[in-house]
Amino acid sequence: MTSSTTPSVGPDASARKPHTFHNDRRTDPDFRGRDFSLAAQGRNAIRLAEHEMPVLMALRACYAVSAPLARARITGTVRTTVQRTVLIETLVQLGAQVRWTGSNVLPTQDPAAAAVAAGPGGDRLGVPVFTWKRQGPDEFWWCVDQALSWLDGDGPTILLDDAACCTVLLDQGVEMTGPAAMPHVTVDGEDEYFEMRRFAGNLVVEGCFVPPMHNWFLSAAHGEDAIEEFLAHAGRAMSGTQEELVGL
Repeated sequence: MTSSTTPSVGPDASARKPHTFHNDRRTDPDFRGRDFSLAAQGRNAIRLAEHEMPVLMALRACYAVSAPLARARITGTVRTTVQRTVLIETLVQLGAQVRWTGSNVLPTQDPAAAAVAAGPGGDRLGVPVFTWKRQGPDEFWWCVDQALSWLDGDGPTILLDDAACCTVLLDQGVEMTGPAAMPHVTVDGEDEYFEMRRFAGNLVVEGCFVPPMHNWFLSAAHGEDAIEEFLAHAGRAMSGTQEELVGL
């Protein structure tokens, strides 16, 4: 998938409009995040996290030379935190090519994203990353599309897809991503689990994507119109779910 347009931002979004991080080894501006100047702060936090993640560090020591992931092209849509960047850089050291974005609009740690884009040497030769904290819905899906778009036109061979965002985008297309996406629900027992699955399925029919096993929320990143539209769709989906359950 390719996208030549930048993500749309609201009239009051200039403070969160992302910068572009240039990677000298590549032919396009292949990073997008909050503020590249946060990279040094993020790198310090990553070094501390590495001491708390001995298994990943042991994998680097054992397999960096043999590079068992040398042919892997990994697209990750997972929360971009300091700890997650240790995983990202481990995948790279094991030979993989990686493109990365967050799994929803809120939890990205901007210093971590900047640091992994800069790379361990701080020379901006790191992983193509497309995420920043408090994205709008259009920005979020633009970033997912960028993480799926490889320069040679091929796609990933492996998806690390925390909220199934990549899977839905690849399988059903942009039209199924909603007027608003609500990631993350915990359920109590099997009956409630199947009820949530029915509700999520009915939302898809309404044109809204909701991962059935995630906590759902509407964030400040969603515009008022998008929230109202989503709630209208959700109301119809809930009514349909209740009718189905009564009919069982």
